[in-house]
Amino acid sequence: MSDEQKPLEEQQPAPQPRPEPPQEPEPEAPSNPVPGADGPSAFKDDFTFNKFHADNKRGIFVVLGDRDEINQDCLSTIRKYGIEPFVIYPMTSLLDTRSIRELIAQHPKTDFAFVVMTGDDFVYPREGGKPATAKLKASQEVVFLLGYLLGKFGIQNVFTVYRPQKSFVFPTGAQNLNFVAYEKNGFWTQIFENRLKERGLLDTSP
Repeated sequence: MSDEQKPLEEQQPAPQPRPEPPQEPEPEAPSNPVPGADGPSAFKDDFTFNKFHADNKRGIFVVLGDRDEINQDCLSTIRKYGIEPFVIYPMTSLLDTRSIRELIAQHPKTDFAFVVMTGDDFVYPREGGKPATAKLKASQEVVFLLGYLLGKFGIQNVFTVYRPQKSFVFPTGAQNLNFVAYEKNGFWTQIFENRLKERGLLDTSP
């Protein structure tokens, strides 16, 4: 059969494949990510931080109360032992938990915390309570961070002082924790020094 006698569909050329559209190159990741930027290269949820930003100092994380004279005395005592205090609160907003985690991650060798509890708020029950029966409690921010640090470092690595007052009450469920009463030039400094030695933060060699 000649080409003129072949059916029409056999005489048509085979369809040519369509060319694929060109693909745009993916943007390269920055070599030095900005601290706090989104993405695993800048911050990881397991509290590890980019080594470029890490501080190899071993200090103490500090949460302060609402009494400046007590705060200053506690900070001076910590520095007296040659230890650097890293203040978490009130320097960092609790509304930004990412900043708190990054602050902790920036000091990977620090695994000890010092918390100051003072009577910052007067509280009484909504039902049946009266202002005359109000009790003094530490602020919610301090209580939140106390629990946060206890969960992260353990009870032996969190040292908590409180200001003894007649109507002061401890956080709910924390009555069995070993809180130490604060007094100016009081015995709490000796207890604190012993704890530092136990946790290896002070050189005990002669």
